[in-house]
Amino acid sequence: LWLLLVSVLACAQEGERFFSRYNFRYLTEGDGMPSGTVNDIIQDSDGFIWVATPAGIGRYDGYEVMTVAQAGGTLKLQGAYVNALCEDNFHRLWIGTENGLVVMNLGTYAGVDGLVETDGSLPAWVGEDIHALYKDKRGDIWVSYAEGLCCVELDERGEVSGCYRLDNQVYVLEKGEGQRLEVRSLSDGLTPFSDDWRINCMQEDGQWLWMGTNRGLFCYDTQTHELKRYRYSTHRPGMLSQAYITDIRLTDGGHLIVSTLNGLNVYRRETDSFEFIRRNSAPGLDGGSINCDAIRCVY
Repeated sequence: LWLLLVSVLACAQEGERFFSRYNFRYLTEGDGMPSGTVNDIIQDSDGFIWVATPAGIGRYDGYEVMTVAQAGGTLKLQGAYVNALCEDNFHRLWIGTENGLVVMNLGTYAGVDGLVETDGSLPAWVGEDIHALYKDKRGDIWVSYAEGLCCVELDERGEVSGCYRLDNQVYVLEKGEGQRLEVRSLSDGLTPFSDDWRINCMQEDGQWLWMGTNRGLFCYDTQTHELKRYRYSTHRPGMLSQAYITDIRLTDGGHLIVSTLNGLNVYRRETDSFEFIRRNSAPGLDGGSINCDAIRCVY
């Protein structure tokens, strides 16, 4: 009993030391946020922070939040519920909504006409529920939508030159003939753990690939091909605060941050364990705590 108590106190102190390095501030609807629910956060090449919400998108400049409508732009969102954001190499913001894909010129805040029309250059998913957007090192835009995955290839002028499609597994993807994505499994050990197993996020970390799912956190060693699963507990030290992982990020200092619908977690490499903070869970911290346990994304 004494050993367990000492262990709990030591872990709590270590967690407080980490989280006490940071101050928590809140941007709410009272500060101009379109909604209190945030689905995605990015920073554009001008340094502005863009936030996707169920009621549209907001732009934060470090002082105040502005909506696109306030900027006088002519952008017409196909759905107010925005899931994902991504900037391409041509100073344009790709916006994934529940009713399709919209592209905005970041210089004028006007919509880019003709780029994602359903005229044969892109498939019909431009009118579907867009889940996630990602720009790779080549400048191609990857689109996750209700029925699959697509890679939109852009030429030197920013026009769509190709669209590769893939009709719950982790794959290595390569562009093949007929504008189809050829796939191979990353590892035989990476198989769904249940019928509803879903990967929500991934993060490279040296030789490791972290994967957040609705069934826990997984770490895949790309050198040994070993897969480890991290479980959760709200009272046992060293474990995650919840199994439903929503996002994973690396800080500039190399700390791995894992968000869940029940708090924020930080990975301790020296002990291969986690510490977490929840609303009002650390009243001794000078910077306060988070204002909500349900965290959907981290930037």
